[in-house]
Amino acid sequence: MNETETAEHILFVQVDDRNSLETQLGTAEAELRVLAFERGDRGILVTAYSPREFTLELHPDVPFGVSYEKCMW
Repeated sequence: MNETETAEHILFVQVDDRNSLETQLGTAEAELRVLAFERGDRGILVTAYSPREFTLELHPDVPFGVSYEKCMW
């Protein structure tokens, strides 16, 4: 990842159980997908910090129309 460019539109997700995980991540990704189509130049980066904590963001290093996943734990 290119750390010199900043990410925009960061969403934080914290879940309590597996059902919440699927629902909340899906909702956050759908919200960012709308913004990604408006911009047309960034994809979605999903970062897991623990089994319960995630960020989703439009990131300049992710190609438009693509979602990348990154695990930090």
